[in-house]
Amino acid sequence: MHKIHDKEFYEEDFSFERIMSGYEEYEGDDAMNTAYCSMQNVISALNRLRYMYKISKNKKYWYAMIQLLPSSYNQKRTVMLNYEVLANMYKSRKNHKLDEWHVLCDWIESLPYSELITGNLIEEKDR
Repeated sequence: MHKIHDKEFYEEDFSFERIMSGYEEYEGDDAMNTAYCSMQNVISALNRLRYMYKISKNKKYWYAMIQLLPSSYNQKRTVMLNYEVLANMYKSRKNHKLDEWHVLCDWIESLPYSELITGNLIEEKDR
C-alpha cells in the first residue's frame, strides 16, 4: 500500500470482469450500467488523487486514495504454504461459490503429489 501511488490505475488493475465482460449485453439494464459507470468514476477519482498526491505530497490525498480503493483492486502478495495448509484450504474451498477459489483449487490439483492434498488417488498406468 505504501507504493500505491507509483503507477496509474487502469481497469485491468481491478477484478470487475463480470461487470465489464457483459457490458454490451447489459444495454438497457440501468443497474449494470450504473455499476460500470461507478467503477469508471472510482478509477478516475483514484487517478486524480494520485496526481494531487504526487505534486503536493499532501498525505490527505494518499489517505483518500487508500480509503477509496475498492476491495476488487488486485494486489500482489507472496505467501508460503505447506501441503498441510493447502490441504485444509482445498477441503474448505473446493466447492466455494467464488470462481477465484476454484482457480486456486485447480492450481493445487496441478502440484506434484497433489493426491496428498486432495485425497484423490491417481490411478497407476500399466507399466
